[in-house]
Formats: sequence, C-alpha cells, structure tokens
Amino acid sequence: MPLDGQYASWVGTLLGPDEEILLLADADRIEEAVMRLARVGYENVAGILNGGMEAWKSAGLPVESIVQLPAAEVTSPGRRVLDVRRDREWDEGHVAGARHIPLAQLPARLAELDRNAEWTVLCRSGYRSSIATSVLRRAGFQRVVNTAGGLDAYRESGLPLEVSSPAGA
Repeated sequence: MPLDGQYASWVGTLLGPDEEILLLADADRIEEAVMRLARVGYENVAGILNGGMEAWKSAGLPVESIVQLPAAEVTSPGRRVLDVRRDREWDEGHVAGARHIPLAQLPARLAELDRNAEWTVLCRSGYRSSIATSVLRRAGFQRVVNTAGGLDAYRESGLPLEVSSPAGA
C-alpha cells in the first residue's frame, strides 16, 4: 500500500493485526510509516527493506510489475472491468458492464471473479485500484492491469458512464 493517501486505514482494512509487515519506503519516511501503523494498532513490522527496490533488484531477487493501462482503453474488447470504489461513488457513475466490488470487500469476495479473465481494475484516481491489483495478484490472478488515472482519467477522455437508478425507482 502506498504511504500516501489512507495508508494506515487500508492496512487496517486489508491485513490482520497479527500479520507480519515488511516495509518498503524511502529512508526518510520509514519512521512515518511505522508510526502511522502503530496508531491503528499494527506493530508487527517484521522488517524494513534496506536500500529499497534498487537493493532488491541488485540482489537478483524477483520483481513483478502491474501494467498501467490508459483510461481510454478500459473498454477494449476482451477486458473485464473491476470497479473497486465505494457504493456511493459507483451509483454516481460507472463504466457500463463493470463488476463492482469495493476494495474493502475484495479479499472476501475473490471467489466471485473469474480467475482466467483479464481484469482491468479502476477506482477514482488509481490509488485504490493499485492496491486492488496487488490483492488480486497475491491471490493468484495472473491477468490484471491497473487503470492509469482511474475514473477521473476515463471521464477526461470523454467516455460514457452509466448511472445507477435510485433505490425504489
């Protein structure tokens, strides 16, 4: 989970308090990362990756990355869209045909998703969807891409949105 944004909140939502945490952060932000976790009761920091990703790569250890798909390509043929925004955000407008599972519910609802499909994940800006792509990859989903800039970028591309009907309408 990126340190910016609602870092500690998402750690608390997606990880159990007893799970070991390995921190990967810039040296000048390690203390901040540990303190923000401690404030929400997460003190099981098992280690800190000294030297960051460059040290990891230099040691020849495996590295994976998630493709960042331009928002204008979200609805290209063969892609399934997973929207991880909150219910209220979804109701205000979403990509037609998208599957909606809020990020906070994703770990418990993975069985609802086709593991063989290619999933294009989006949220409002790309922050939550980047976390969601990691959750999916960790669960064994191999064909996962993140929407660069999220729904904000999708809207800026002038692409259409579908709006949910109000309850009871």
